[in-house]
Amino acid sequence: MWTLAKGPLSRDPFRWFFMGRMLSLFGSAMTPIALAFAVLQSRQGPQLLGYILAAQLLPHTLFLLVGGSVADRYRRDRLIMLGNMGAGLSQAAIAAVVLTDSDPAWIILLAIVNGVLEAFTGPAMRGIVPELVDVPEIKNANALLNAVRGVARMVGPIAGGMFVSTIGGGWAIVIDASSFFFECGVYVACASAVSRCQPS
Repeated sequence: MWTLAKGPLSRDPFRWFFMGRMLSLFGSAMTPIALAFAVLQSRQGPQLLGYILAAQLLPHTLFLLVGGSVADRYRRDRLIMLGNMGAGLSQAAIAAVVLTDSDPAWIILLAIVNGVLEAFTGPAMRGIVPELVDVPEIKNANALLNAVRGVARMVGPIAGGMFVSTIGGGWAIVIDASSFFFECGVYVACASAVSRCQPS
């Protein structure tokens, strides 16, 4: 059992990383519901939704090995920050398409961008944990992240549905985009904490 005074959350780098990851996971879990409702309202909704899902999944699969290789060669914190900045911009663009009732086909191109970005940030996310905590704490740190991921998968879609019924799907996607930008700021703090923790 771990507490804030002892365990992975007692370390500033991991605590910042955990906060940012938690917000991003909840934001990302809302988006599929919000996006599905928004796209299905268009004339070619069902067919277009299938294209959008494929447009995100296929690039992610194709570039995953490349992303893993890049994550092993370059600084993972910078890859994560750049990836999240790109994801925030692409999600903001998707929100703009939905809110302005523009041609939803634009979402296919933006979904491709998201898929490529996920292929690079995913391996970096998995590989950065050992850099943020001591070796004995890696198991507990991963357990915390997995627990939050599981909760986000359950609660996120419910929250997404509530947002769709109250403020609209476009604004739910805006919240997701904001979570990526907030996560970028959190990783700046995380990187600063890592540098402070390193011996001079």
